[in-house]
Amino acid sequence: MVTGIRHFRAAALRLALAMLAGLTMLSPWAGHSQAAAGTEQELKIAFLYNFAKFVEWPEKQLVSVEHVFSICIIGNDKMHEMAGQLLRDKQIQGRKVVTYVPRSPEQIRKCQILFVDSSATERIEGEWGVIGNAPILTVGETESFVRQGGIIHFFVEEGTIRFAISPKAAERAELKISSKLLKLGRIVEAE
Repeated sequence: MVTGIRHFRAAALRLALAMLAGLTMLSPWAGHSQAAAGTEQELKIAFLYNFAKFVEWPEKQLVSVEHVFSICIIGNDKMHEMAGQLLRDKQIQGRKVVTYVPRSPEQIRKCQILFVDSSATERIEGEWGVIGNAPILTVGETESFVRQGGIIHFFVEEGTIRFAISPKAAERAELKISSKLLKLGRIVEAE
C-alpha cells in the first residue's frame, strides 16, 4: 500500500512538472513557432517568468524599482537576448518586464530575479556580499548554487528541466514562495 502511494505521488509530481513546463512553454511567447519554443534556454526563461507568479516580494523592493519588473541574467548573453525578445511585451504583477545584464552592485540590487548561468558561477561568488539577503529571487544552474546562498537551482533529470528550492534562503531574502511552487520543486537546504 505504501509503495502504491509513493508511486502515485511520484506520478502526480511528474504530471505537475509537465503541466508547469507546458504552461511555461505557451504563456510567455504565444505566437512563436513550436520548434523555437523547445530549447533549454527558452524553457528556463519561461520558468523564470512563471516563478514570479508564485513568489511574493516585499513592497519595499517593488516600490524602489520604478514600475518595472527586472529579470537579470549573468553569464549568458544569448539567453539575455532571447529573454528580451520573449518577454518584451509581458507584465509581472502589473509591471512591465525588463531584462538586462547587471554591470554593477547597484544594478544587481534592482533585480527582482537574478539568473546566474553556470559559466558565471565563480564570478558571482564575489557578488554574494552585494546580494546578501536582498529580496532577489536568485536562480542558478550549478549544484553548489544553493550552498552558496542561491534560492532556486535548475537541474536536468531524465531529460527534463527540474528545479530545487531552498525555502530558508527565500525566507532570508524576505521572499514568500507559494506552496504550489514548493510542491513542484525539490526542497533543499543550504549547508
